Amino acid sequence: MLYADGLRPIYRQLDGSFRDDDPCDPFAYHAIATLDGGLVATVRVVPLATTHSGVCERLFGTARLEQALINLGVDRAQTGEGSGWAVHSSWRGAAMGTRSLAACPALAYELGMRTVIGAVGIRYGALYRVLSAGYQRTTGFVPVEVPELADEVQLVHATLDDLRPSFVARVKQLTDLLKWPDYSPIRVNGMTSQMT
Repeated sequence: MLYADGLRPIYRQLDGSFRDDDPCDPFAYHAIATLDGGLVATVRVVPLATTHSGVCERLFGTARLEQALINLGVDRAQTGEGSGWAVHSSWRGAAMGTRSLAACPALAYELGMRTVIGAVGIRYGALYRVLSAGYQRTTGFVPVEVPELADEVQLVHATLDDLRPSFVARVKQLTDLLKWPDYSPIRVNGMTSQMT
């Protein structure tokens, strides 16, 4: 999905396989949507209390990110980074983008975080979708060019109170899915947690 027919060649290996090795993955919780064994959508939440290797911190720097958190009145323990949001091209018109985006705050809030931040791409409509859900551009941050993503990214943030009521309803539906009997976020193979 991220390779996008060659738009982002960094995700294709020399042997023709596809990989997204990100330094924050060992600290992340992943929400993955599959259908008939195929990947449809994915998003991850990185608790900022566990690492300094998140996408936002790498792109904007630790000092600027820390100042943004102070300006928002939150700390790292209360904040998760949403990143790695991708939807298979054949599912983008089927509301899967909204559903997978809603998994990010649902998972963050289940993990005890109250604020979600993210570095969201501009050129292909992701920023528009995130803003329409109620996320806000973070004051003092201009878009940053990221050549390996073939995009510019904007820092955004949200709390549950910021989000639009229709999107909150979607978040609550997904939060209910996280509460099936005996479920709790876990680390798989000592690295990431997964819900399908």
